[in-house]
Amino acid sequence: MDYALAFLRAILPEHGYYAAWTNLGARSYNRFFATIEELAAHIAREDEAGKTVYHACSTFVTAHSRKQENVWGARSLWLDVDAGKHDS
Repeated sequence: MDYALAFLRAILPEHGYYAAWTNLGARSYNRFFATIEELAAHIAREDEAGKTVYHACSTFVTAHSRKQENVWGARSLWLDVDAGKHDS
């Protein structure tokens, strides 16, 4: 977990609530944490249990919503790039 914790510390802001989203197929849930250490521990537990879990790329003002109006800040500029074979 040391590498994961270092990674999260490098990419997430130092303030706000940290969020993780666990995908269980038809059912999913968010969890919020006051520290990056708590977030990393939660991610490790979910992964160990065989669950698919993602961290939010921003931090949040309150621990109630991952919606845009609740975003406190982001430390990185995120880009989703899809690559693959293109049939023409």
